[in-house]
Amino acid sequence: KLVILAGGYLSLAILCFGGALYYWRRVNTLLKSCSSQQSEQQQHQEDIDLITIPPTDTTTTDTTSQAPIGGNQEESDKRGAAETTNLSSTSTSTQHSSSNTDAIGSDLCVESTLSETAVQVQDNSTRSHDSVGDSTHHHHQQQQQCHDHQLGHNKHYVKISERKSSAQLKSAQFLYLVIFFSCHVARNIFNLTTARDFLAYLGDDKKGNKYLSIFTILLPASVIGLPLVDRVLQSSSGGGGYHAGLQSVNLLAICHGLVQVSNDNLNVQIIGFVVFSFYRCFLFAVTFSFLPVFLSGKVMGKAVGILVFAAGMATLTNIPLSNLAVTTFDGNFFWPNLFFIILVIPCIYLAWEMGQGIKREKESSISSTT
Repeated sequence: KLVILAGGYLSLAILCFGGALYYWRRVNTLLKSCSSQQSEQQQHQEDIDLITIPPTDTTTTDTTSQAPIGGNQEESDKRGAAETTNLSSTSTSTQHSSSNTDAIGSDLCVESTLSETAVQVQDNSTRSHDSVGDSTHHHHQQQQQCHDHQLGHNKHYVKISERKSSAQLKSAQFLYLVIFFSCHVARNIFNLTTARDFLAYLGDDKKGNKYLSIFTILLPASVIGLPLVDRVLQSSSGGGGYHAGLQSVNLLAICHGLVQVSNDNLNVQIIGFVVFSFYRCFLFAVTFSFLPVFLSGKVMGKAVGILVFAAGMATLTNIPLSNLAVTTFDGNFFWPNLFFIILVIPCIYLAWEMGQGIKREKESSISSTT
């Protein structure tokens, strides 16, 4: 028993130390990425300010040359002779054109008829073209209105980290995370505190609590899952990987619960021990690294305190559940374990809602930069 107790405390210390190191590494990475994004936005704004519109030149130059006033006598004589010649040529061309008027009179009638027909055809094609143009313009106008409405919706949204401290802690995103974390911590503590009774009901007492020792030794194996957690969180840009991380917590909880309620073989429970270790790793790593994504640094301490307090209050439900299993069902933990499996279902919805919140935060960032 002393070895089991020492191994349990050692594994807990290793888990806390590894989780703390990973948590601070994620926080530093997020802070660096936020500072780099802010510097890029400032540089972009400075580049926009440097762009100036060149002034339009409204002055027009007169290209027509004006004749000089008061020229010499010779130039005026030359201009008079040229005007006389032009008048004579004009009168000659007028007489020639009058002689040809009668000849082309009949052609004008035919040309006028053809021109009227062409005008009618052109009018019909113009009307059809205008109708098609109007429909296309109406379609583009509807698309533009939808786009403007979406942009207007994003402009009215204020990022959670830019709100007041009280508004950040009252935001739906944080409240969803509090409920999600409380449910899973209650399940985690229930499995830790009832592991001996659960395994004893399956026959571990007759084997010298060998499987309880295996369960205790495998708890530090959650440190091995830290690279996998990092891989899942980086699976999507803009914070989208946190949605996958939260759903991974739900998936691991369901898998562990199914192993508990579906099989009484102690050897099969070892698989559940490994899954439970990874479940604990994902739960604490994803939750505490998700906080800096949407909360500002000034409320981080309060947010962690609220999370831990709410989780502690939720674990009080383990008292009646464990008493129910030991006294009413004679040590059979089937119904309490089934209850915690069902409890994961609302957590799946909460994780989906938090994923939608991540998308809204990302769209707000994009609209603010544009």
